[in-house]
Amino acid sequence: MNKRIVLYTMIVLLIIFFPLTIYSYTLKNKNINNEEENIKHFPYFKGYLWFYNEDALLINKYKCENERCTYTYPIINQKYVFITDGNLIKLYDIINNQIYNTYNEVKKEDNVYLVSKDNLWGVYEINEEIKEIEKIVNESITILNHKLIIKKDNKWTLKDQNKTILSNLEHEIVAFNNNYVISKGTNEFMIYDLNGNLLMNDYYISNYSISDNYLALVINNTLYIYKDLNNNYLQSYYLNNIQNISIEEGDNNLLIKQDNILLDTLAIS
Repeated sequence: MNKRIVLYTMIVLLIIFFPLTIYSYTLKNKNINNEEENIKHFPYFKGYLWFYNEDALLINKYKCENERCTYTYPIINQKYVFITDGNLIKLYDIINNQIYNTYNEVKKEDNVYLVSKDNLWGVYEINEEIKEIEKIVNESITILNHKLIIKKDNKWTLKDQNKTILSNLEHEIVAFNNNYVISKGTNEFMIYDLNGNLLMNDYYISNYSISDNYLALVINNTLYIYKDLNNNYLQSYYLNNIQNISIEEGDNNLLIKQDNILLDTLAIS
């Protein structure tokens, strides 16, 4: 009789606790799976960078090699991304789970990226695919106003993003607009047209500013405003202080400023 009671008791306990055990095991595994699946869509989670599309669906994940691991710039067309992993920056193809290349430095302007690694400089345009615009060794490239200023073999070249050479000069290019390029020598500024013809070489130019179509040149404490260097200046201003001059070109006027304070407004067409 006692044996039957013990047996019945064991059966009842099994009936009660076995489902609880199964539920507890299932819940535990569910929590583990939830963690592994990164349900909150953290960019970095459990040693990986996670990449999701616009519909919040996982595209791929990148296994980090270092604790310092993050996106350097936003994802490009849901396909490419620059990843900082330790001391290196990697251009990663999310779709194909491939490293395109690694770099020491990356700078961005619009959809153009200036990259450098071991004295090798390159410029890439990245949209649906990666397009190499320029590559040079042991020199430098600067991106300014959607154009490339390239120093190579002790010469300075101005190119557009189609690799068209706009100017090729002996001295550093410091500014340019739609018509002119300003270059700086040891003690003087030089102004060229886009064909490389020298228009002005003046030791007395002490400061300048430039807009899309106008030049502001400070010569002997006088500020001259030009549109066409082959014609007379449009306006001049005597300055006690020659620093921090700027011009801003609008649709119908040109703002002349010093220390961000408006000096004058010129009507332009």
